[in-house]
Amino acid sequence: MRRPADGLLGGLWAFPSARRDARETLEDALRRSLREKLQVRAVIQRGVGAVRHAYSHYRITLHGFLCESSGGALPAGEGTAWLPGRGEGTLALPRADRKLVEIIRREEGR
Repeated sequence: MRRPADGLLGGLWAFPSARRDARETLEDALRRSLREKLQVRAVIQRGVGAVRHAYSHYRITLHGFLCESSGGALPAGEGTAWLPGRGEGTLALPRADRKLVEIIRREEGR
């Protein structure tokens, strides 16, 4: 997903993300986010790792999951894209997302 042009990390691409409600599991938060933001349903196969990253005023933890689409269609437009294989190298990503890409590549033996 492409972040809005204004604000923190403006214009960069990033993995879909969600803030987890205290009552949600990580997987439930991901499913909700994909459904609400992208109108996509996903089957979560497994976790692939986590990345902790500090910005100047706060910290985040990104949890990566291997997912498969089980329905829905990615909305047409310039703010979303499916990337085949190693296509993630063609987009500008925030540092935390790049760290997650590195974890995925190591797991896949790339």
